[in-house]
Amino acid sequence: MEATVVRIGDTLGFKVPEEIIKSFDFKVGTKVKIDFQQNGNIVLRKKSKAREDWDSAFALYALEGEDNPMLPDFLDSETNTFSNGLSETSYVVLDQIKTIDKVRCVSKIGTISSTDAIKVADLLVEIFQY
Repeated sequence: MEATVVRIGDTLGFKVPEEIIKSFDFKVGTKVKIDFQQNGNIVLRKKSKAREDWDSAFALYALEGEDNPMLPDFLDSETNTFSNGLSETSYVVLDQIKTIDKVRCVSKIGTISSTDAIKVADLLVEIFQY
């Protein structure tokens, strides 16, 4: 199959042959990955959608019993001794981290010790390694 390089606006390009358009189901706006190989070949691939087929992969993991968390995603004050000043059980939930402006923090309800902060930081480092 051949294509001829043509001018498209201020750049160069080529028209994708009809056979390729049909076999890859290309449409206007389809993302294409272009790889340049050392042997001089150019390889075009239809870019897959992010998280494509994750549902089936997760279902398979669940069937195989492989969907248990590899790491804890929170520290709780019942299993760890926290000196946070709160009267109720409290948790540091690491998979629900949100960033807010300090102006929105209107009152302080508790603290964690530097030892507990190190536990949290160590878990975050472990989580983000994956």
